[in-house]
Amino acid sequence: MQSPWTPAPFFSITAKSLWVLPILEEEGIRFDSSIYPAHNYRYGIPGARREVTTVEGTSVQEFPITLMDVGPKHLGVGGAYLRIFPLWLTARGIKQNLSVHRPVNIYMHPWEFDPDHPRIRFAPRIAHATHYWNLRSTAGKLRKLLCGFQFGTMSAVLEGVK
Repeated sequence: MQSPWTPAPFFSITAKSLWVLPILEEEGIRFDSSIYPAHNYRYGIPGARREVTTVEGTSVQEFPITLMDVGPKHLGVGGAYLRIFPLWLTARGIKQNLSVHRPVNIYMHPWEFDPDHPRIRFAPRIAHATHYWNLRSTAGKLRKLLCGFQFGTMSAVLEGVK
């Protein structure tokens, strides 16, 4: 059975590929987490909604990646951002979102828990750097977040948003 949930690789749903969301619905996808609602050199839809929302013209619920505001910048909270930033900054970003009653979507990739996974060269060099930066910190940071905040499944969070 196909999962009713999908994230696109590298948050590849951008302003130019929003046409794919109705196709996801046709394929049985009810929930998506592919939109990064800010600019990144590889992805993002600057200005996209940061709240859980129903994609226009579909019944697909979009649970965008959580951002934190640091001055004029909008930065991610999970994945590489969790590894790269100090834990206090990630915690600040979580609290910032919770203070405006915005559910937090933190993601991690399985390879981020394996600091010794195979090394390959990425282009551009920044992709290589961000892929391998601070891998040894992932598990410890996650443990501390789990002790400091209450988390639930995305399904449970979405039920609470309705």
